[in-house]
Amino acid sequence: MSQLDWVQFTNLPGAATTNWERLCGAVIRRNFGSLGSFRYVAQQPGVEFHLNLERSSSTLGDPGRWWGWQCRWYDLAAGQQIGETRRRRIREALRKTEERIPGITDWVLWTRRPLTPADQKWFYAIESTMRLRLWTAEDLDAHLVGEAEVLRSTYFGDLILTPDGVHDLREQSIAPIRERWMPTVHIPMGAEHEIQKVLGEPECWPEVQKQISGLSVSVQELDAAATELEEDHRRAVALLADDLQDLCETFKAVSNALTQRQLATAIQLSASEWTPRLTLAKGRQLAGELRRIRHHCAFVVQAGLARQLDSSKLFAQLQQYLSIRAVAVVGPANAGKTHLSAALTAARDTAPCGLYLEAWPLSRRGTVDELLARLEGVRAKSFVELLEAMDAAGARAGVRLPVVIDSLNESEDPANWSAELARLQHVLARLQHIVLIVTLRPPVAEMALPSGFERLELHGFGRRLTEQAVKAYFAEFKSDSSSVRLPLDRFSDPLFLRIFCEATNPNRESQVRQEQVPTSLTSAFIEFRKVKVKRIAERRGGVRRYEPDILGALDDIALSLWETNRRAMPFDDIRNLIGDDAEDWTKSLARAMRDEGILGAEPSARGDGRTVILFDAFAGFLIADALTGLKGRDEFAAWVAERKTATLLGANQNETGPPASRIRAAFARLIPQALSMRLRRQQAQSVHPLAPDIRKAFVALAPDDSDFSFGSLSMAISAKRPSWMPQTLKVSFWMLKLSTRLHKSPFGPEPA
Repeated sequence: MSQLDWVQFTNLPGAATTNWERLCGAVIRRNFGSLGSFRYVAQQPGVEFHLNLERSSSTLGDPGRWWGWQCRWYDLAAGQQIGETRRRRIREALRKTEERIPGITDWVLWTRRPLTPADQKWFYAIESTMRLRLWTAEDLDAHLVGEAEVLRSTYFGDLILTPDGVHDLREQSIAPIRERWMPTVHIPMGAEHEIQKVLGEPECWPEVQKQISGLSVSVQELDAAATELEEDHRRAVALLADDLQDLCETFKAVSNALTQRQLATAIQLSASEWTPRLTLAKGRQLAGELRRIRHHCAFVVQAGLARQLDSSKLFAQLQQYLSIRAVAVVGPANAGKTHLSAALTAARDTAPCGLYLEAWPLSRRGTVDELLARLEGVRAKSFVELLEAMDAAGARAGVRLPVVIDSLNESEDPANWSAELARLQHVLARLQHIVLIVTLRPPVAEMALPSGFERLELHGFGRRLTEQAVKAYFAEFKSDSSSVRLPLDRFSDPLFLRIFCEATNPNRESQVRQEQVPTSLTSAFIEFRKVKVKRIAERRGGVRRYEPDILGALDDIALSLWETNRRAMPFDDIRNLIGDDAEDWTKSLARAMRDEGILGAEPSARGDGRTVILFDAFAGFLIADALTGLKGRDEFAAWVAERKTATLLGANQNETGPPASRIRAAFARLIPQALSMRLRRQQAQSVHPLAPDIRKAFVALAPDDSDFSFGSLSMAISAKRPSWMPQTLKVSFWMLKLSTRLHKSPFGPEPA
């Protein structure tokens, strides 16, 4: 057994007195908490924690024994007496315990150093109904065994994590997503608010303060009503007022505990059992009697009973949220899961930062311990030890810290997570000061999540937050939202909003001019592609690449997805397809595309890792653009009329094939643009023979996509038109009219 390093302990963040109390409480809870009813309330005048035994213990005795501990750090030199002031406080603590918890049989004063012989003689001479005991650091050392043994390392050894240490770990792990994560434009969504309630952040529990105010009003009203009633009714009303006053005081204690960073106390208070003096049945009987005699106090009593019922529900909600140890955030691609993860783990005014980890390093048949390899400076030998270290850091801070594992779907075999998370659930049951949060996509939720995992759905900004998000993003990217001609609901997808803004003003160095703002989805994707291709070409430390080569590689990927009728392919297949044979991973073109947010990973139906083009609408644009460029003017109509083409373009959205509806929408935007360019070059030539098939193409591709390109259409209008063009434009204008009717733009006048 190693010697306890008290120098390290005294150098821990926070006051030594508080750390001593929390360490002792954790030791008792882990060693003996399962043997009976354990209650911990920090900094109480009687005892900080107590245990009513329900099963026998070789150390604490048989059922019926009720132990209470008062922890005092007493930073005194060995052999120094505690003094009269400390003696007085010990006597007060004893009397408070006898008054408030009269069932306690054994009362322990737990100090680091032994009391002097004179102090011990004084202590044991105190008259009490309880058996008095003295524990010291030797007793602590003896109880740092079993489930409590890890506390030896988290408070005295290698697993000590300070707030600065956790911050350094987060900075390491968040580095790969730093380019995508912009705190200045982060918009909290519903799932984030729910998790913050689980974390016990006081500002996310306004219901508690509201309930305190309501209970206070009801108590005053009942006290006033009692003076106007007969004796029997007055006693009943007084009991109800006392019940509501107790509830009000408990809610105040919960609120203070959350505000003052005493999470363990808040958990205990929310879970405490409460028995009303006036039962609900008798309360309803009282209200009924007052209504029968038409007494005006009936309404006050009824309101008080409603407050009592609401309080019970709120306590149940507090207990439910604060008992959660693991949460899964499930959302489709681009819904904002990574932004949510980064925001949750950021430091707050009331708490240090949490820990962010990416899930992709978990290999097939691997263990969650593999995630530690990406964290430098961590002395934990296992992921469980890391969780223990984070839990101790949270306990010292008096808060609950989030540990986030982002994008389970990007690991080699997402199904492997089910067993790993089930193993962690058992560990998390004893860790009060952390919450494990995982994010993943819906297709893998059933295979990756074990039973018992709380789930939250994430669906992007939604209608309520979209306008707020647009304002924040456009301000950050120095753009004027009034010049945008796209429907508002287009920007409910966080990734598209980011794509649009990056396409508009990637450098954010100066205010963008109105003519620079993309007027359609197609122009936004074209500009976004330009920005990303330029960044890849200018990457430092890699192989020098030219932009046409990178564009060609994107076309190769898009055409391969189309020709093989699939939505994604293994990452190695993409590397082979584009000739990416760089042995140095940092020089890989495919990796550069992934780093820049063009490519991403998702699981297949077999659980195999696959690589996709992030954001389906962008994938549809790349495929349609590559196909448009591949087909010549003379063969385009024939190609569209082919049965295979019609089948692929008419397919419904599915998990395996290319995003057909997105490709159709992209074609509907690209065809007018391509035609107008050809017409400008070949005004003297007649393209009349293509008219019937082109008309069919428009009718087949466009009607179910109401977001027809305004910019592309205007370009087609400006060109010289053959005889068949008005009919084509009639279809296009019908689509445009439908689009503007369904999606009125909040940013400016409707397009002409």
